[in-house]
Amino acid sequence: MSNTPFNSSWLSVRSLKYFCLLGLLVIPMSVALTAEDPPRTEATNPAGNKAKVDRLIQQLGDPSFTVREKATKSLGDLGILAQQGLKRALLNPDLEIRMRAHRILLKSLQSEFAAKIAAFIADVDGKQEHDLPGWKQFRKTIGSNRQTRILFADMLRRESEMLESFETGKSLEPTVMKRLSELRP
Repeated sequence: MSNTPFNSSWLSVRSLKYFCLLGLLVIPMSVALTAEDPPRTEATNPAGNKAKVDRLIQQLGDPSFTVREKATKSLGDLGILAQQGLKRALLNPDLEIRMRAHRILLKSLQSEFAAKIAAFIADVDGKQEHDLPGWKQFRKTIGSNRQTRILFADMLRRESEMLESFETGKSLEPTVMKRLSELRP
């Protein structure tokens, strides 16, 4: 007989059960012991967050490339918490700050939108409220199973401006005409 884990003489089913049980008890305990405190958000420390974002935005225009890159990464990591400061930075007289702020803000908005779409698709039971333009009408007409949510998410990715105009009823005709002109060869 070979000495492999699948050999009954090497490891009995009973000892395997105990080993698995021990793993189920130890892993969650080790995760709980190593878990860090949750990060503070803008809601818990708005003044500190604003000051940090403003400091990082000024570093976007620093003469040192390393400082600029580090500030870019830090602002990107802050994500949604940095968006208001980044919007203000779009008006900064320093071109480097404006350009970097624009790139960071664009990535942050894209990530936020992707997370919103993923949460929408995952919420098949409709337990959460999603403020997506056109969704209420679409759901009423087509339904809201997983496949229709995926279809609607794809529509939203491609035609968000059109769905927004349809939802509000404002500037619907110019939006449709603009889109039609884009589709014509």
